[in-house]
Amino acid sequence: MPTATSLSALLLTIAGAQQAGDAGRAASAELSKDLRESSSVSVYYVSRTGEYSYTREEIKEQSTLLIRRQCGGNCARLMGPVVQHLRDAVPSNCPAGQQTVLIEIGGRSSIVYSHGGRSIQYRGKCYFGKTNIRQSVRKTEIIPP
Repeated sequence: MPTATSLSALLLTIAGAQQAGDAGRAASAELSKDLRESSSVSVYYVSRTGEYSYTREEIKEQSTLLIRRQCGGNCARLMGPVVQHLRDAVPSNCPAGQQTVLIEIGGRSSIVYSHGGRSIQYRGKCYFGKTNIRQSVRKTEIIPP
């Protein structure tokens, strides 16, 4: 029979998981709104190893691949897998350095991915994704066949 202490611990774990899910859903709702209100998306990829830390402007300068896409009113649909990636992420600390991907959403906002594309920084908060962002971007129509 479970003790009161083990039940309390279980309830705290469930509550923490619920809050983590709520944070990802709230962030992804904000991202969807930004995408609905934008008509273009730019994705910058950095290919580098070692220790480094870039600002958003430095990511643009150091990028080895840039994809710009005009998407009219369809940015939210086009970037659906990226929104889902953020929705599935959990809040985390913001690790420094090793930025690999920058996604700019028109002039509205941007997302920076680091540490193998699993650490997500959006609107001053950080999240940790279960998968690499590159897998999600490949699922979008941003890269033509």
